[in-house]
Amino acid sequence: MKTKLKKMDKKTEELFKASSVAVLLENMNDNIKILAEGQLSLREEMHRNTDDLRGEISDLRGEMHGAINNLRGEMKEGFDLLMEYIMRIDKEVVSIRKEFEDVKEKKVDWSIYSALEKRMNVAEIQIEKMKVLLKLKNSN
Repeated sequence: MKTKLKKMDKKTEELFKASSVAVLLENMNDNIKILAEGQLSLREEMHRNTDDLRGEISDLRGEMHGAINNLRGEMKEGFDLLMEYIMRIDKEVVSIRKEFEDVKEKKVDWSIYSALEKRMNVAEIQIEKMKVLLKLKNSN
């Protein structure tokens, strides 16, 4: 079904004279240019913001790498201290064992033997504690 366009009456024809239509079209063109300029402004601002964000992300990455490296250094220092402590305990155990051997070979008063035994027990307890700490550290 075709719809027929109604014929314009005289008032409508006068409203849409060539000059009026030209002004209307020019006004529409101006509005479209304003919209396009706004769109370009928004796009430029978005690109600037994107560049700013990229810079901030890059800075954060650098800070994170620095923090991770510091943490690694601190962990290494802690591990080195722990190993040094374990080595001292190990030397103490070796020294105590040597003294035990000396005690076995000589006739010595039992109070010295008892003192050595106490030192040995303390050293062994410390070693066990360090082993537990190392196992916990390695499991994390």
